[in-house]
Amino acid sequence: MRSDRLNQMEAMILSNGTVTLYDLAKHFDISLNTVRRDVAALIERGHIRKVYGGVSSIDALENQAFATLVPLAKRAEMHADGKRAIGELAASLVEEDSVVFLDSGSTVPHMVPHLARKNVRIVTHSLSVLVEAAKYPGLRVLALGGLLNHATNSLVDEVNSALHSVRVNTLFMAATALSVEWGASNNTYAEYHLKSELVSQNHNVIVLADSSKFGRNATYCYCPFRQIRGIVTDHTPPENMLRAIREYDIDLHCVDER
Repeated sequence: MRSDRLNQMEAMILSNGTVTLYDLAKHFDISLNTVRRDVAALIERGHIRKVYGGVSSIDALENQAFATLVPLAKRAEMHADGKRAIGELAASLVEEDSVVFLDSGSTVPHMVPHLARKNVRIVTHSLSVLVEAAKYPGLRVLALGGLLNHATNSLVDEVNSALHSVRVNTLFMAATALSVEWGASNNTYAEYHLKSELVSQNHNVIVLADSSKFGRNATYCYCPFRQIRGIVTDHTPPENMLRAIREYDIDLHCVDER
């Protein structure tokens, strides 16, 4: 169906930043005239823009913070000790015989070594999680497919059929930023669709975020603050966030309070 092709085409453009019309025609096995009609329809959605010879996401053109996103390897080095401790603490919340979704990012993969000691099943789209899980043959892992997003080292797609066929007990989510006003947010449009789809299906959302994320807002809110059920972090949040945590009955788990 054309609507499915449009969704897949938009996800491809947003994931890659810039794509030529020729590449779109080749990828979807359609004519250039059809590509031009599809692109015209996508432009009306407001997330992409025509450039010479192709199309680009507006984020890639105008949002320099996204366009120059710090590589995952470098992000993994930032607050590394805190991220390792957060991962271990988050893993301690996982019950035996449960199915958990592990998000992308540089913090969530630190859960994997501690989950290897438990009888759990992992669902993920994160290549970093998959690489870490491959070290433990006893772990049962379901990998979600999609388009490779190099910035986040994850597989993303606007619609993933596996999401509707697997029952997950808990979502362990990463966030670029976390605030009371904007909730858990990220800067990657393609990942936003996957994250928001997951959150709409599962209300047991636990966000892993070191204290450097507090009070900041990224481009796309995938989970309002009131819908978060748990936060795992390294240091105690500021007072305005603590008030909201109490108001919304969110479980707070701090490394420095263990």
